[in-house]
Amino acid sequence: FGSTLPPPTHIFARRPAEAEPDYADRDLWMLWPTAQRFGLRVNATLAKEEVPALAAALASRQHPPGSVILLSWDHCQVPWLLQELGCASHLCRRCWSDVDFDSVLVLSLREGAAPTVKSLREGFEGRGRYRVGSCRNEVGGDRCEESLFVA
Repeated sequence: FGSTLPPPTHIFARRPAEAEPDYADRDLWMLWPTAQRFGLRVNATLAKEEVPALAAALASRQHPPGSVILLSWDHCQVPWLLQELGCASHLCRRCWSDVDFDSVLVLSLREGAAPTVKSLREGFEGRGRYRVGSCRNEVGGDRCEESLFVA
């Protein structure tokens, strides 16, 4: 996979939307080379506002223990998704910058245990503070706390 992360066993992207084709398609196209490399299909059946359904799919028993799920989604829904999965860490409430393409959140789900999360950086961009984009008018944006933004 080219990093310290294990190769994915499942890949999810939000469903392309006619209302915002330039942005919604980006999630799918970004994951396409990885899917090809590992012979996987990208599950793009859910729209960005279907976060509770996505959380249910990610936490379902259809993914056996040890599964590695790679996900690309709209940054304004990431805190909402993490919270739907039961994450209470400050990392699961912070806003995700519009220009941060370097951060990766690794969430570990174990049956009967609270999820754990850690933040990694790919190393593509220089270190420093990123501008925070506002998610206030986005679906699920109320789950994001801009005061907790940490780059």
